[in-house]
Amino acid sequence: MGRSNPADEAPAATGPAASTQHQREARNLIEQSRQLLDRMHPEDAEEAIELHAKIDAAIASDDQQALAQGIKALRELLFFVEGS
Repeated sequence: MGRSNPADEAPAATGPAASTQHQREARNLIEQSRQLLDRMHPEDAEEAIELHAKIDAAIASDDQQALAQGIKALRELLFFVEGS
């Protein structure tokens, strides 16, 4: 067996503090995107609302991987929207 790929390993920051930090970041991103909803293209607004729901579900179920994916996707969407 070979060595594992570092990209496949869990991030270094784990545990309750990291979870709280991710949740805070997620809530800030959701609030930021809600403030931009009326300026978004309808398809982007729909995607943002779906991401809000996915992030909320990840927080409720304490699914850190889903939360990280949701944060990343919403961050990318906001970057695109704010750059338009």
